[in-house]
Formats: sequence, C-alpha cells, structure tokens
Amino acid sequence: MSEKKLRQHLYGSFKNRALMYYHIFDELRKQVGEKKATAIMKKAIHKRGLIAGKPLAKY
Repeated sequence: MSEKKLRQHLYGSFKNRALMYYHIFDELRKQVGEKKATAIMKKAIHKRGLIAGKPLAKY
C-alpha cells in the first residue's frame, strides 16, 4: 500500500472515530442533558486512556 493510500486510511479512521464520539455524545445529551453527557464521556474517555496508557507507563 502506498504512503498516500495509508495516510488516507489513517485520516479516515480518525474522522470515523471523531464522528462516533460526536454521535454518542449527541444521543447522550438528548437523553440525559449536556452536563451529565459530558461527565459520562469524560469518565469513559479517561478510563480508555488508562487502559491504553498502561503499557506505556514504564517509560
């Protein structure tokens, strides 16, 4: 795969992830309000960061 194609796939993945976060947040906001939706998303993203960062902690 060419570097250009790889870069397009990578940016597409970033965009897709951002859109998923947006749509999840939007639905949460409609169901529980913006303040609670923000708190839920913040907590979930933080938990994911802890898991993703665990292998890097030794550095």
